[in-house]
Amino acid sequence: MGRKATSFIANQFVDKRLVSKYKVTDLADADIKQVEGEWLNRIITLDSKAGRLLSSDSRLNKASVLLASAAMSDKYKIRVVSKAGTPVEDSLTILKYVSKQEKLANDLVAVMQEGRMTVPVMEQFINSVASKKTKTILVDMKETLRSELKYKYLVEDLARRIDIERIMFNGCLNSVLLGDDFFEVVYDSSNILSIEPLSLSKVFPMLSKKGIVERWFYYDKQYINPIALYPYQVLHFTFLPGVYIGTGLFTSTMNVSAITRQIENYMMLSRKTRSVQTRFHFPNFSNLPESMKEQVGMPSEEDIESYRQKIMTALRNNAGASLDIVSNGYWDVKNVASDGATFSSIDDTEYFNELFKIGLLVPTGLIDSGSNVNRATMDLQIKFLKGLFNIMKQERKNNTAQLVNMELILNNIDPSSYYIEVINDNSGLTDILEASQIAARINNKYNNFPMPVLANLLGIDWKDIVDGYNLQSAAGISNDPKS
Repeated sequence: MGRKATSFIANQFVDKRLVSKYKVTDLADADIKQVEGEWLNRIITLDSKAGRLLSSDSRLNKASVLLASAAMSDKYKIRVVSKAGTPVEDSLTILKYVSKQEKLANDLVAVMQEGRMTVPVMEQFINSVASKKTKTILVDMKETLRSELKYKYLVEDLARRIDIERIMFNGCLNSVLLGDDFFEVVYDSSNILSIEPLSLSKVFPMLSKKGIVERWFYYDKQYINPIALYPYQVLHFTFLPGVYIGTGLFTSTMNVSAITRQIENYMMLSRKTRSVQTRFHFPNFSNLPESMKEQVGMPSEEDIESYRQKIMTALRNNAGASLDIVSNGYWDVKNVASDGATFSSIDDTEYFNELFKIGLLVPTGLIDSGSNVNRATMDLQIKFLKGLFNIMKQERKNNTAQLVNMELILNNIDPSSYYIEVINDNSGLTDILEASQIAARINNKYNNFPMPVLANLLGIDWKDIVDGYNLQSAAGISNDPKS
């Protein structure tokens, strides 16, 4: 993987999440060693047998996908705004409320919403008005539009080139699962070329005495001679961050998973030994004539071992126990029946399995088949998760803004001349489901009030409501507003 030598000012790429970690007091060497130890312990745990088993757990992976999907559910708009010009929104407000040009402002908004606004279209609007004041406002809007369109084309080209949606989803997914995830930003003198994943097991933070992650060390195969990457060269996704290390679902469920697996192993061992018929071999002289009983003593250790070997050989040869051995009067065989217990006696396993699902954060009804889901409880649980979803969405916003900022600087655009907005439209999965539920409940309460009209009164897009019902239908919940 080619890497470009640093040819620009590193402090142009400040990771805003690190600012809060500046400390008045210095970190002791022991504190830094402790952080490094926590990163190393996670690597060792992931590479252990128990860690590999847990990493492939279908429940854990499903919960991670659900949480990552929630973070990606909203449509994001990336906008770069010039600090020099008047924002378009301010110009529209002036046109509508100061210049009293409400129709003109509405026409401009309509063209923007349709995605047809370009500099030539803006010039047509300028030529269509007579007022000098209005022309001045529109000329300012044209210059702002010109710069924003230039930024827009750069951002759209970047998004296509690196497949930004896939990068953001993978970053959210892996950080939810393991706590952290890393990508290297590969670039040349003018563009970001690609975003390459970094193995979590080879990344370590280099902390300063003030508690700042100054570099990320990326180790090669033999864990020697690491490559030192600046924070701006790395996309870092983290989930439920602790002290310099994220806490993924893997960590929060590891102990419960280990207990559950141990109980399951003991349970299956018990079932194997108790639920099958057992053949018990023992010396028996009752079939011998009385005259022989006095002459025959108890079998010696050699006799018992010889008999055992004959039985084992017969079993390996699938021939069963020898009738000659059984019927010669020296030995007898009795069958000990199973205890008759079924495989449903797993209360302990169910208890720890429930604890495991609780550790996955998402409503437990979404993890299993959902046959016993209390819909009202699940709705409430999802509402409480909104705060977590917002934190995860902020991770996506931060990393997106970092990439856009770097791309603009590589294109020789002064970072002090613009600011970046990464905005979501707040119409993701949770909000769509809520919209459909709100409309359905009011519809039921007020005797089948026309739902499209109701949606309009509530300020909810009718398409969002239909989409919400489709999502519920796919989950096996029948409640169709179109029927």
